Amino acid sequence: MSTILPFEIVLLVLPNLKGQNADLQSCALVCEQWRRESQAYLFHTVTLTAVDQYQRLRNLVVQSSRISSFIRDISFNLGTFDEHTLDAMTTLLRFLKLESLSLGVCSQDDPHVRDLPPILSETMTVSLGHAVTSFTLQSISLSRIDLQNLFSRASSLRHLSLLKVTCTSHAEAEAFDDGGACTMIEELVMEVEDSNLLEWFCQEHCSVKLASLRSLTLVYDLEEDKHDLINEMLKRTGTALEDLHLKRSDGMF
Repeated sequence: MSTILPFEIVLLVLPNLKGQNADLQSCALVCEQWRRESQAYLFHTVTLTAVDQYQRLRNLVVQSSRISSFIRDISFNLGTFDEHTLDAMTTLLRFLKLESLSLGVCSQDDPHVRDLPPILSETMTVSLGHAVTSFTLQSISLSRIDLQNLFSRASSLRHLSLLKVTCTSHAEAEAFDDGGACTMIEELVMEVEDSNLLEWFCQEHCSVKLASLRSLTLVYDLEEDKHDLINEMLKRTGTALEDLHLKRSDGMF
């Protein structure tokens, strides 16, 4: 078929099948040329929800550099950080050059947050330092993590979502030895259940800067004496801020 239909036409058709995996899989069976182009769309965005999926993708990525080059957006949705899942995740993060990274806990039996293991944090720090522009954490505790270090290399990061993310109280952050290496994000979405994360953003030498922020969405459940932290965060935004959404978690503004 590819000898009859100009391949330039195929290249125009395939983008319209993005997200339609069954059709893309059929296209991948036509010939080698179609397979290569179809796989680029099939593997562009990957969501992992089961342990066996982690293992299968890990093995595939290790065996095929071509497949790993296609993956740009990955979401890790898991119930626990067991040994096998951690091994698969750290391997994937080492092999992949991502644009978007998401990590969340999806256990219906136990909705509590999970501690982010330091070994995974170290790998994520390196991954964020490549070309990640969007990063999401959900139902994760960063109590064992150095937040300054986590974002220390994320120079490409523009969109940050922290949903029901908790952390411990932090001492005043110190400036980096090189005097720079700060992350200038453009969009921040936060669902806040304690004030520690807000306090970190308000620190003078916080590694994530809000001066270039264009959009801020903040859903919060804080004691009234902590509301001043929101005002302090707003002071750290700049003239680029266009969209501001503040909402209490009980639905009131």
